Amino acid sequence: MSLESSNYVVLQVRVPRWVKDMLDRYGIDPETVLRKVLEVEARRLMLREVEREVRKAREKLSRLSEEEIVSIIRKYRECR
Repeated sequence: MSLESSNYVVLQVRVPRWVKDMLDRYGIDPETVLRKVLEVEARRLMLREVEREVRKAREKLSRLSEEEIVSIIRKYRECR
């Protein structure tokens, strides 16, 4: 992912005062923590979407015979 400033947006979050106090007490930078958590969650969701697409493709491919798959691959290679 690119870290160019033009690719950023500002998000705001409200947390209970005690959470902010604890972060300050232990010297934790909420911006860094939140960015990391959101990036991890976004990647997890993208991976789930890819896994869903792979399952769909696997189902479709399972309906084809091995010969049909080989034929499709050969035709694709010839077109390149």
